[in-house]
This record gives sequence, C-alpha cells and structure tokens, in this order.
Amino acid sequence: MKLSRILSNQNGVSRKQANALVAAGTVTVDGCICRETAWEVDRFSTVACNGRVIQHGDRAHYLMLNKPAGYLSATADKIHKTVMELIDPELRKDLHIAGRLDRASTGLLILTNDGTWSRSLRSPG
Repeated sequence: MKLSRILSNQNGVSRKQANALVAAGTVTVDGCICRETAWEVDRFSTVACNGRVIQHGDRAHYLMLNKPAGYLSATADKIHKTVMELIDPELRKDLHIAGRLDRASTGLLILTNDGTWSRSLRSPG
C-alpha cells in the first residue's frame, strides 16, 4: 500500500495533507524519514508521523524446518499429520510454506508469514 494512503486512512487526513506531511519530512518508515508519497509500505513496516506511530509493523517470521517423513507439506489436512503440527502454536498464525516436499520425503522446508518474500524466493527470475 502506498505511504500516502496509509497516512490518509489511519491518520484522518486527506491525501493532499498526507502528501504535504511527507514532503515536510515529518513521516518516518521504520525509523527513516521518507519523502516519497508513492513509497510502498507493507504490513511489516512501522510508520510514524510527527513521532506518533500510525502503523505498528507486524513481526515477520522466517522458519527453516527439517521435514521428517510422514508429514504433509501443507497447513492443514483432515487425514494426515502436517508440518504445522511441528511448529509452536503461537508461530503458526499466518504461516505458509514456500515450496513442497512429498509426504515420504525429508528435507528443508521454509515457512514464512511474508508473502512478498516467499513469492520472490519461488520466482524463477
């Protein structure tokens, strides 16, 4: 989402006022002054205006798991055990698997709640 939209949606100002706040150097993204209204901000970024936090960034999770045989590379299944059962329940929320292994296979699985990073990891480019 663009920075100006976050400011106008969550700070109660118009888009024009949001642009002026950014141009004035009063807006920070992850602690750094940002002067670009079109800056793309994701849910992991902390946005502040005049020192007041507008958006608290979520914590990104990147997990490596050595998948044992017999577990599905899936987030849920009614019949078979899944790799999610091997992860602390507090960390499971919003996790997805970046890749797949057969149920009988063992090896490295990467799990994350960062969809953008996951797509870039799987992208052939």
